[in-house]
Amino acid sequence: MVRWPVLQGSPDGVSVAENCNVIIAVRDTGHLVVLTHTGQLVKDISLPSGLFSPRHAIQLDDGQFLLCHGWGSSAYGICLITADGHIIRSAVLQQILKSINQYYFIEFIEGPAGISDQTC
Repeated sequence: MVRWPVLQGSPDGVSVAENCNVIIAVRDTGHLVVLTHTGQLVKDISLPSGLFSPRHAIQLDDGQFLLCHGWGSSAYGICLITADGHIIRSAVLQQILKSINQYYFIEFIEGPAGISDQTC
């Protein structure tokens, strides 16, 4: 087994981009770490301070990232960010409690998000 470097923090969600880079959301430090498929660091993206606890990200064809965030009592949401970590668009999830069930609704998200089937 190979250990990949995550500079600091608690890695959470992992995805593989179309170019075979590995995207890791680091929850407690507010970063996205991008590694090659062999584990070499491509970039470490600092996310805006108001974006709490990144959980999972996918890289879109244009290089932007679709990211979900939230943990514990922090705000939950989804956002579109640039390749260098600036927010383009965001949506906050509203929590509605009904009886013992919890439901989450997204305020807005436009357009489909694709999933790559490319082999790395």
